[in-house]
Amino acid sequence: MNEEIESNAKLTILSELIFTLLPIVALLIIFFQKGSIFNIIYTSDLSFVSIVLIGQTIVKITAGLSKSNVKKRYQLVSLIISSLIVFGLLPSIAIMVIINLNNGVHYFFYFFQIILFIISIIIYYILGTLGQIYLDNFEKGDSA
Repeated sequence: MNEEIESNAKLTILSELIFTLLPIVALLIIFFQKGSIFNIIYTSDLSFVSIVLIGQTIVKITAGLSKSNVKKRYQLVSLIISSLIVFGLLPSIAIMVIINLNNGVHYFFYFFQIILFIISIIIYYILGTLGQIYLDNFEKGDSA
């Protein structure tokens, strides 16, 4: 694998990730001004960003794999996409709905929201980079 393509892919994913986190940064500034910076965990905004990141991961990896000339096992691709939907997208949507519909939400949901948020960032960085590498290799006419 070309080190330049890998480095550029990581930079692309980091720039997309930073822009995706922009609303959270804005909210942190607002909560800081109010003197309650940690109250952001009591909103559903972290779940919303997790949903966006998992969705972006699915799009990036499927776009990259579909453009790639690399032979891939469809079973593995299906497992990855299914896992992202079942263990990332669905729980994030469910937690967002639970937090928005209920006033007395158990602390477990807030904690789980933070865990999913962190995991979605890591997953997007890893799989998004892989998808971007495949896309960049396709644009250069190479195979990954």
